[in-house]
Amino acid sequence: MKNSGKKIGISLSACILMSVFLSAQAEEVRTQLICKKVKTCVVESLDDQEVQPQMKELITAQLDAQCSQTHVGKEDEIKKAGLVEQANACADELIAMPCQKLMTPNVAQNSKACVALEKAAEEAGIEIY
Repeated sequence: MKNSGKKIGISLSACILMSVFLSAQAEEVRTQLICKKVKTCVVESLDDQEVQPQMKELITAQLDAQCSQTHVGKEDEIKKAGLVEQANACADELIAMPCQKLMTPNVAQNSKACVALEKAAEEAGIEIY
């Protein structure tokens, strides 16, 4: 059970990662797709670990709550720095990742587009995480 807590924290960070800098409608769809993918991966992991139904419900409710939150504050900075396309590419790569890769610590380091986005944002003086 200790391991599932770590995976849940990782999955929440994946949701936060993307929802922090994506805002407009197309990007909102990407954010929701990432959250849906993360939730699917977490549920699969919980099923594999035979987690009790009550705990599974609690965890999925937390994921739903996290995914429904609107994170604002970085969108304007991302747009001004001309990083929207890079943010979208990062989101697309995360969406396409298999669960095993998506559920790893530092998930963004598994994506060339996310690494490029992080570097470009850093050069622009934007902290995206």
